[in-house]
Amino acid sequence: MRCGDAVLIPAPGGPTIPHLWFLITDPDPVFADALIVDARRIELGIEAGTVEPREPCKPELLRLVQQGALASPHTPNKAVAFCRRAWGKGG
Repeated sequence: MRCGDAVLIPAPGGPTIPHLWFLITDPDPVFADALIVDARRIELGIEAGTVEPREPCKPELLRLVQQGALASPHTPNKAVAFCRRAWGKGG
């Protein structure tokens, strides 16, 4: 798994209808929870057939998604701080 990959996964605690998720940072195996997901969980889901890998997004779309994650008032502060560190933009 790497930045830009896309997968279909049911939303945590939600219905079984898959939602398209983008990896907007390279995986960091030390930092994982319900909102910031350990890439190993995604890989295990792919192996189990509960996660469906999709074609990685184009760099232009990835940039838009990353900018949106930082700009949205709905992005948890913890996720914003994680992304800023991952992208080298400070905390």
